[in-house]
Parts: sequence; structure tokens; C-alpha cells
Amino acid sequence: MKAKYEIGTAFPLLKDWYGLLTGLVYTMPYATFGLVAGKISDNVNRKIFLSLVILAASASMGISAVTKSFFVLAVMRVFHGILNSSSNPLSFSLIADYFPPEKRATANSII
Repeated sequence: MKAKYEIGTAFPLLKDWYGLLTGLVYTMPYATFGLVAGKISDNVNRKIFLSLVILAASASMGISAVTKSFFVLAVMRVFHGILNSSSNPLSFSLIADYFPPEKRATANSII
């Protein structure tokens, strides 16, 4: 039985660029922007910043799901890497704010 929707049909370039799209395009922003987000989280309201990051990451995933442009898909992967890496320092700093030291390991493992 043939699938009704195949991503390879929607994006013919994906066959040639899949490794780059899932690797370098996502991991380089992910690896670098977490440091920036950690510095920003020291100076802003973490709950609001985390809420904005989660909303923006959701939007980038939603746009990725409906786009018909390979370029837009690649840009959304970059944004998703940036936003996903931002959630880690924000979450860990909020845990440090709300949990005593003896409970932080458990809270971090849940996240």
C-alpha cells in the first residue's frame, strides 16, 4: 500500500540534503545558542522567556509541517535548534530557583 503523503515526494531535495538538514543545520545553532540563552536568562524573567521560547519553537515546528519550500524547512530547522537549546538553561535555572539542592537532581531528571 502506497502512503498518501511522503516527505520525499514533497521535498525532492531532501534525499540529497537530509544529512545536512538533520545534522549541521540543526546542531550548530543548537550547540552555540545555548550559551547565549544562558547569559540572557540571568537578566530576564525566566518564566516569560521560557514561555516565549516554547511558543516560538512550537510555531517553527508547525511551519515546518505545512511548508512546501525546502528553504523555509531549512530555516525552521535552524530556528528550532536555537529555540530548543534555549530551553535547557532556562529550565535548569528555574529548577535551581524553585527546588532545594537535595531535590534538584530529581527535578532535572524529570525534565
